[in-house]
Amino acid sequence: MTSEQFLFIADVLPEATLLVSAGGRVLAANRACGERFGMAAELLCGRWLHELVCDAPDEIAGYLRSCSRSRQMVVGAIELSVDGKTEACRAEGGLLRPKSQTDEALLLLRLIPKSSAVGKFVALNQRIGQLADEVQRRKRWQTAAQAVDQRFQTFMINSPTMAFIKDAEGRYLFVNRLLEDRYRRPFQDWIGKTDLDLYPPHHAEQYRRNDARVLDSGITARFTETGLLADGLHHFLSFKFPLEDIAGNRLLGGMSLDITEQRRAEDALRASEDQFRRLADALPQIVWAARPDGFVDYFNERWYEFTGFAREQFGQQGWIGILHPDDVRRTVDTYQVCIQQERLYQIEYRFKDRATGGYRWFLGRAVPMRDERGKVVRWFGTCTDIDETKRAEQKLRFLSDASAGLAELRDPAGDWQSLAEAAVPAFADWCSIDLIDGNAAWRRTAVAHVDQDKMPLVRDLVNRHPPGPTDPRGLGRVITGKPELIEDVSESMLSELAPDPRRARLLRELGMKSYIGVPMLVRGRMLGALSFVMADSSRRFDASDLEVAQELAHRAAIAIDNAHLYQALHG
Repeated sequence: MTSEQFLFIADVLPEATLLVSAGGRVLAANRACGERFGMAAELLCGRWLHELVCDAPDEIAGYLRSCSRSRQMVVGAIELSVDGKTEACRAEGGLLRPKSQTDEALLLLRLIPKSSAVGKFVALNQRIGQLADEVQRRKRWQTAAQAVDQRFQTFMINSPTMAFIKDAEGRYLFVNRLLEDRYRRPFQDWIGKTDLDLYPPHHAEQYRRNDARVLDSGITARFTETGLLADGLHHFLSFKFPLEDIAGNRLLGGMSLDITEQRRAEDALRASEDQFRRLADALPQIVWAARPDGFVDYFNERWYEFTGFAREQFGQQGWIGILHPDDVRRTVDTYQVCIQQERLYQIEYRFKDRATGGYRWFLGRAVPMRDERGKVVRWFGTCTDIDETKRAEQKLRFLSDASAGLAELRDPAGDWQSLAEAAVPAFADWCSIDLIDGNAAWRRTAVAHVDQDKMPLVRDLVNRHPPGPTDPRGLGRVITGKPELIEDVSESMLSELAPDPRRARLLRELGMKSYIGVPMLVRGRMLGALSFVMADSSRRFDASDLEVAQELAHRAAIAIDNAHLYQALHG
């Protein structure tokens, strides 16, 4: 894999990703990696990995040796220095090219901050794993003269466009069958010769000039070129791109499409668009494309599955309508600025999920595609679901904020209402706190609901039908010291939670969809209970939510116990 091929794939990834040698030299880094290290990604190339991280050089060398010896992904830990602070990262290293007698192993390395590793992008991991497996299956290049991977050569030979590879001096190393046929020149008459040996001088000069632009810039470019075939002058749309052989020598690859007949050009463009659509529809992410002015005129199949929109809905009306109201202005302003300045577009926002009616967090990214003059001709973007990561961050933030308030508790009967309100809607749609008073009686101390209009129903439920120790589920089970998680409150489950019909009706009106109840225990003594409910939102509790609730209950119990000790000491 060359640096160009690596960056073509890696620059749209949201995680820091590097291509390194087995010895630890950085060969290529994507944009996210440059942002993580606080410098342009190009400046990382040529540096040693141990110079960029906080870990000892021998530790980094040992980890890279493990990566180069394994055919599976190797997980490790690397510390970065970001803005003067140490940041722990999960490292995932994979072998792309095994070590040979003439070249050392080539490794793909991803750095994922541990603070955001809760919600991993499973589909993205699979994609990188598949890429590593495919590269490992690549065969050795057959000859030093050709310096072409067998798999790549097979593709080029059978390509529906004329294809070729040259060395840095312009000598042909490879041509495909179509190029042989169109110019009626066999393969052996091409190899080792330059354009001046094969074409009229004015044609050869345009090829040489365009080749030099690509080799000097290291960037793929598109050109319109002319060539003299047996039946006369033809015009070609040529795509030229830099390559490297196994020894690191510069090569030039090219593919040329005959556009002499406009219909053939239109058919080829349509086939290319169909191929792009098939690829985009196979991806788990939302993929979209826009004109140079930012007007979105394409979405892949995943978009329509998620939104339920009709396929004729394009432009801003095709995506602004599903944005969370709090994200609209920020998203539109950022998008317009990026379009005007022709720079990378990246933002986090929430889209409405038609399947659940709730909102999910996405990471939006888009890059401009430019022609040979540097003019933006197209925008290509992706929307990656990061909802699990954002929810995990939200839970940790809620737990941290709630713990800070509990640490200041000096009175066991203190401001529990603030804790209940902090949980809504950060963690739940409805929260209630019950404590045991000095007479060993249960007392509803605080309650909060995301919908203030439903608070009278909550009070009515508590006043008329207070939970008791005889209830088979819910708080009746929790006060025995057992936590309870009900991911989906079915109709039959609702009957167990509220045997009384009136109480069940109130729970239906409050929209009880999912439930967590946890006891507050300290030294085996029951002090109270926390109850959390998901109501009309699309969210449902799971095992990770139960862990957060149990941790909060544990900290709340310690805070109450400490408050009792404080009162005993200070009268």
